[in-house]
Amino acid sequence: MEKATSKLRKKLFSIEEQACHEIHDFGKLFQELQDKIVLSGQSKSTLNNYALKLAQVSLYFGKPPQHISEKEINRYLALLARKSETPSLSDFKFAVFGLRYHTKHICSLFQPILSIWHGLVYYKKSGHSPENIKPAN
Repeated sequence: MEKATSKLRKKLFSIEEQACHEIHDFGKLFQELQDKIVLSGQSKSTLNNYALKLAQVSLYFGKPPQHISEKEINRYLALLARKSETPSLSDFKFAVFGLRYHTKHICSLFQPILSIWHGLVYYKKSGHSPENIKPAN
């Protein structure tokens, strides 16, 4: 077993592979990102850039992007903007584009879950019975 572990340590992982191994559900997110980009006809370069930025954000926080708060994301983006060595802020921009793509195209898969959660919060606050809960729009 130790030999297998040492072989894994010797292999150089890409940032995306590292995130798939270390961050719960990142592999699923990465697969979904690949599928969406291929189906939309976008380039492999787009996939590589977005996946890299999402992996970096996930590894920085130790959790997938959908579990990172808006405040944490803003802090991370401010850090990227401050440390940028180019006037174009390309690292910062790709992080924003990758997160925006994730939110618009990947997180939409989680909307039914969010609607149910909002309905339960409404139920708890209003005292209505669960049968009357309608998903939030």
